[in-house]
Amino acid sequence: MKPYRVLFSALLLFFFWPAQAQLTINELGENRKIEDLVHAFTGSGISIKKIKYTGHNEAVGSFEDEQGTSGFTKGLVLANGRVELIAGGNTKPNTSTNFGDPFFRDRHVISKSSLCDGAVLEIDFIPARDSIALSFVFGSEEYPEFTGKEFNDVFKVLVQPLYTKGPANNIALLPNKSRVSVSAVNADSNSAYYIDNSSPANPYYNLIEFDGFTKVVNTGARVTRGKLHRLKIIVVDLEDCDYDTGVLLDAYSFRSLSSKPKRFKPVSKKYALDPLSGATLKQRINHIADSLARFTYDSLVIGIAGNDSLTKLLAAQLKPASYKIKCSKFVWQTGGENEATTPFVSIRFTAYRKPQ
Repeated sequence: MKPYRVLFSALLLFFFWPAQAQLTINELGENRKIEDLVHAFTGSGISIKKIKYTGHNEAVGSFEDEQGTSGFTKGLVLANGRVELIAGGNTKPNTSTNFGDPFFRDRHVISKSSLCDGAVLEIDFIPARDSIALSFVFGSEEYPEFTGKEFNDVFKVLVQPLYTKGPANNIALLPNKSRVSVSAVNADSNSAYYIDNSSPANPYYNLIEFDGFTKVVNTGARVTRGKLHRLKIIVVDLEDCDYDTGVLLDAYSFRSLSSKPKRFKPVSKKYALDPLSGATLKQRINHIADSLARFTYDSLVIGIAGNDSLTKLLAAQLKPASYKIKCSKFVWQTGGENEATTPFVSIRFTAYRKPQ
């Protein structure tokens, strides 16, 4: 059994949050269906064939976070304790639910330590394309004092083909392929993905119970389109049944997409600017840049032609403004439209959209 923390008296810093900045969680309970929760987690390109949930009805549910402070605005939540305890602020450092299930077993969780309070969600599906993706936030009360200790609750997101004999691959991974767990993501290891929520000074302290949690993790796997696969999400207590761990899964993020880049025809836009004052011209240029900044480009050809003095002024102001445009390559062109003797300047943007 873990030792409880000793709390010292201290002058606490309180934050006054607007009423809407709240994380609310509703457990599955007796009157809701697991199918409804899963369908709200499922996005485009996924055809669900079977759903199986193993665990207590209090260990799975739905959440809403209107301000998206947790990283998502709504979705599905799974834990090895009561999911409702995850919301409402960090009221205690050792939130625990012992369901009294000390003999959890699953063929995908092999451990010499005892396992209990397991929650397992299995979704059999057929993808419409050759890849799947989903997004999650992992958190735990094991942070920070049991980092690197034997109390390292199990969290897995497994993808397995069912049309053939193949392994179940864990995709609960960071972009650097490090697995997500209390001991693998913390203040000392993969700290760029970690949020310490153990102090009242933390802006998330009044929102979420977990003493620590990850930033949003986007993950995925290659699959075979049109074939049956299984997504299996597991959260289990390791070594003892105390100190809850859970995962928030973004609504509609479980989706199928193609790994092959889309091909876009270049889009061309032309603007004619009259010889306005410098301040007004700068405002117009910033407005154009803001409009272009809504998209991401692979390359952007910017052609300028017209009155020489105005062209120089335009180029001087357009280049700084262009930095707000998300583009991997800029190509600048001048002249070529036989407008050098006119008082106007023409700008032509030819954009090659980046595959989405």
